[in-house]
Amino acid sequence: MLNRIKSFLAKSKAQTRLERANGFALAGKPFTSALLSRAAQYQDEAIRDLREMGSSVKVPDDTSLAMFAAGAASSIAYHIVIEAAKSQNCNPIFLPYEPVPKYAPLVVAFSLFILAGIYGHLKDEGIDIPFLETAASAAALFYLAHPDDERVANAHRGVQTFQAITRQGTENIQTWCENLMKCIPMYVLQWTSDSPKIKELDFDSLFGRMLGSMLKTVQ
Repeated sequence: MLNRIKSFLAKSKAQTRLERANGFALAGKPFTSALLSRAAQYQDEAIRDLREMGSSVKVPDDTSLAMFAAGAASSIAYHIVIEAAKSQNCNPIFLPYEPVPKYAPLVVAFSLFILAGIYGHLKDEGIDIPFLETAASAAALFYLAHPDDERVANAHRGVQTFQAITRQGTENIQTWCENLMKCIPMYVLQWTSDSPKIKELDFDSLFGRMLGSMLKTVQ
């Protein structure tokens, strides 16, 4: 009986995000494997920090590969934007009960362009995530501490900005988007790549310059 109880407790022990990511069969899916691994490590760090501060953290029960990949895509897009904004001396942390800066919708829109790039690479490897639903969740990450109505409204403005830029389709926007799309797989694969050149790239600055070119439109 004691051994049975020990076995049950071992199985019921909460897995880390990285352990869960490593449990998926991802042979022949290098981009997906790198994405899940990189996102899971960021998520585990965030969960650990929040718990150390005494916060209660509800870990999503995303048992399917598609659900896990959607969460990973949102996390990576958010992380890229946070670090890119910092490299441009732009505050990407939008606190509740403070005026939302006028550049905020562009910051959110930038994350959705990154998400779109990730979405395409996942689909190439046979992983189909619901883009619209994932985009809404990704946009809301920037306003998690806000009241529900403010979070929804602000996230929606970011989505609308992304759609408006996409619809413009000017040559400059197309070139900018093409350059951004080239950076995304290199960033995701950086941790698993054997290329010294890719490992040495400063993606915070690369993405930062691309975000900076967007932000100039509201300066």
